[in-house]
Amino acid sequence: MIDMTAAVVGHLALAGALLGVLLLRRTGARALVVGLFFGYAAYVMLLTYPGFTHDYYHLQLIPIVALGLAQSATYEDLYSIEILPPFWEAVSHANPLFYIVNAVRYGFLGQSDVSVTLSFAVTAAIAALFVAWSQWLFVTGRKLKP
Repeated sequence: MIDMTAAVVGHLALAGALLGVLLLRRTGARALVVGLFFGYAAYVMLLTYPGFTHDYYHLQLIPIVALGLAQSATYEDLYSIEILPPFWEAVSHANPLFYIVNAVRYGFLGQSDVSVTLSFAVTAAIAALFVAWSQWLFVTGRKLKP
């Protein structure tokens, strides 16, 4: 089973995610990620056949590992924008993913480089843009019809 899991996320990513769980200071966030890891372990132990036969039954581990890795990457002020020179700080504010990352940082650490309201507004705008684009693609049938 470990080999199947490694094929999906990799040993290094899994180790980094477990390290991220250890670095969590907020007990609520730690309980969430630990609960997700235990839920995944229970899933694999209860449904042994899928766990040992196909890699794609381990795909639900990817977001769990991502949450753990996000904590590892955002530990304390490791990647705060305040350490950048002013020019690159301004360039970072033009990147929409910057706001999504700061929303995640706020969720785990309780601190953010920008307003949480602004982060959620930019994230919602990006989501609305992609939903509208997807709707347009389905309505027009672009690249869907022969």
